[in-house]
Amino acid sequence: MYDVIVVGAGPAGAAATFFLSGRGYKVLTVERNPGPGTICGEYVPDPGYLRVQEEIASNYFEFVRPFTVHRLSGIRVEVYGRSFRVDYVGYSIRRGELLRERLRQAEGEGARVLFRERFLSMKRKGEFYEVLTSGGEYAARYLVGADGFPSRISSMIGGGTVDCDEVSIAFPLEVPLEIDDPSEMKLFFDEELAPGAYAWIIPRGSSRANVGLGIRMSM
Repeated sequence: MYDVIVVGAGPAGAAATFFLSGRGYKVLTVERNPGPGTICGEYVPDPGYLRVQEEIASNYFEFVRPFTVHRLSGIRVEVYGRSFRVDYVGYSIRRGELLRERLRQAEGEGARVLFRERFLSMKRKGEFYEVLTSGGEYAARYLVGADGFPSRISSMIGGGTVDCDEVSIAFPLEVPLEIDDPSEMKLFFDEELAPGAYAWIIPRGSSRANVGLGIRMSM
């Protein structure tokens, strides 16, 4: 019996596992992939730009701070040939390292993290959730659905469904790249460059960047 079962070990799941285990909760985290991490531009906003409670912002930056690579002070947006800049502080991060280390620390606090374990179903039984995975059956008082989009857990508890034809899938890659202005992240919205979606360049210094392309699944 666990206090909390977390489904998914991406950013949300790893954060839930890290903070809950650090506060004394008995946590089980299951992840279908062989390791943590998902497709990402590896960028996070500065907590000062988040409209959340101060404690939440502080905890958030505590979670990511040791894994920041490069500070950015603005976002350059290119929309069909037009360009404008938004002043917005953020950071490129080492996301895979962040998730692995935070999960390792959570395990040190007693959390159990299971990879290659696929969530299959769940049901409410009294005050507890019973969760069936490819590796066994587990029970907990609370269930955290961090299983990405579209979330199966959300749909199971009445969260509704989403037309996935309108969803974009993204393909990131870190590459050597000479950057004109390393302080700016660039976003592109252009049908020729990224049909139905967007592209990005996120500097990781003056000579490397995370570049990516998002494409609508219906294209």
